[in-house]
Amino acid sequence: MGYRQAAVLASVSFFLGVLFLCFSVDYKILFAPLTEDIINDGLAFYTTFYHSPAAIKARPRSPLSPLFSSDTPCEH
Repeated sequence: MGYRQAAVLASVSFFLGVLFLCFSVDYKILFAPLTEDIINDGLAFYTTFYHSPAAIKARPRSPLSPLFSSDTPCEH
């Protein structure tokens, strides 16, 4: 497996993991009758990401940065 394939596999796995993690909160917000508890759970869940340190917010973008930099030539 090459570097590009590993980068794509890691990115897709990360995306699906985040999607699976957020689904438990999103499902209640989208498809269940809204109550104060559901709204508070959603706000508490998503504000943890908003208040996270800058290093954690920047981390998901860093594995892909070598693929899109202009310094490295694209090999086909």
